[in-house]
Amino acid sequence: MHPGIVRMKSIARSFMWWPGIDSDIEEMVQSCSECLWQRHAPPAVSFSPWLWVVIRLWQRVHVDFAEKKVLIEVLIMNSTTAGSIVTELRKLFDAYGLLQSVVSDNRPQFTLEEFETFLKLNGVKHVLCPPYHQASNGLTERNVQTFNNMLANA
Repeated sequence: MHPGIVRMKSIARSFMWWPGIDSDIEEMVQSCSECLWQRHAPPAVSFSPWLWVVIRLWQRVHVDFAEKKVLIEVLIMNSTTAGSIVTELRKLFDAYGLLQSVVSDNRPQFTLEEFETFLKLNGVKHVLCPPYHQASNGLTERNVQTFNNMLANA
């Protein structure tokens, strides 16, 4: 095991020197599997829960896919294209009214111009969750996991 990047630089400089020694040592440490294994986990980010809807129902909806072709309301979809999502959301908007905001992950269907334009034309704000951070849309992700488990056990 290495003594840490700062200590390694200090030890190396006490024996030798070459141009770029610091960057070479940093690169070696960043690609060392033992160093990566021993590295401390990054500090936990403070939890900031979504505000509960208090003005009216159907104000904010979180959307995601389960088993690739199920949009949670639950809508069975034959396709998961942006156009198909727009078609289904149009039906929901007709049935329940317009939303204030839609929350989604960064899946391509939710970031395509067709989807974004549909929301803008209807005055709906689109909130994207950070990539690779499912916890920020945690309740939706949990519902998807529960639904997937139910499908698997059915």
